[in-house]
Amino acid sequence: MKAIVYTKFGEPEVLQEQEVARPVPGDGQVLVEVRASSLNVTETKQFAQQIEQGTLSPVMKAMGKFALGIVGEVPGNDVAGVVVEVGAGATRFKKGDEVFGFPVRDRGAWAEYVCADEGMLELKPAGASFEEAACLPVAGSVALAAVRKAGVRAGQSVLVHGASGGVGHLALQIAKAHGASVTAVCGTRNVELAYELGADRVVDYRKDDVAQAGDGYDAVIAVNGYCPLPTIKGLLVDGGTSVFVGGEGRAIVDGLLGPILSIGSGRRLTSVVYASIRGQGLDWLARTLDGGQVRPVLDGVFPLGEAPQAIRKVVAEHARGKTALVAAFGA
Repeated sequence: MKAIVYTKFGEPEVLQEQEVARPVPGDGQVLVEVRASSLNVTETKQFAQQIEQGTLSPVMKAMGKFALGIVGEVPGNDVAGVVVEVGAGATRFKKGDEVFGFPVRDRGAWAEYVCADEGMLELKPAGASFEEAACLPVAGSVALAAVRKAGVRAGQSVLVHGASGGVGHLALQIAKAHGASVTAVCGTRNVELAYELGADRVVDYRKDDVAQAGDGYDAVIAVNGYCPLPTIKGLLVDGGTSVFVGGEGRAIVDGLLGPILSIGSGRRLTSVVYASIRGQGLDWLARTLDGGQVRPVLDGVFPLGEAPQAIRKVVAEHARGKTALVAAFGA
């Protein structure tokens, strides 16, 4: 079968179409014919420094030096498609079922076929496209985990920092689905989008000081960016909770230090680690996708054979919603 494979370390063009063996479903697994996948930060961040500065990041240099990690792997940790084969012991799905979720080992979906544990899949709602469904597993699970960890409930006031990105725009919708009043923080070009997604108030961080966005939030969800800890603490009410999601540099440090620095402050500063929540809430996401409360915004749709172009676009323009990849290859 055809797949996109990491051939070496370097620019996005090292992702090349190759012929690889078609996987065979194991016990409790199904084989999915891939219709769509999506881009996540796991695929874009590793190329960002190469694209923006022309050099590999220190981490990627180390991985390349010691031949570790991704060379020879097929990326793709979201999948939406059709079940074509059912492994021994798998009972939840049958051939022909349209499903979405996580592939085995959280990779391999940038291919014509991929295996998945049946417990890591849900039926795709009939009213949702494969592209929409493929954009939910990773980003949606992280966004839902952040909202749940913040303890968001009806009537509360929530601020989502980074509310137009892949995880952030879903966190905004999920918080609204929980009955919260949501203030969205994003850049100028995404203000209208945030309102369309249901934000009650939007703060343009390019024009306004986020620290002045109020001091009465029950929860602050900070996604893939940097909002200083003192600012977040000042935005929270006593007993409020902040949740850091992703980011780099100072954001990672703050996410790690938050629980320690929150001691005695009357506020809870915590974070979400993807590995600890993988697969959780997929059934909830399926229901809300079906009901229309949560729906990914598609900023772009590319064939898998054009994955390098898709990565370059997301890195250059920054994520606005999600970018889907459909299972189409070159001749």
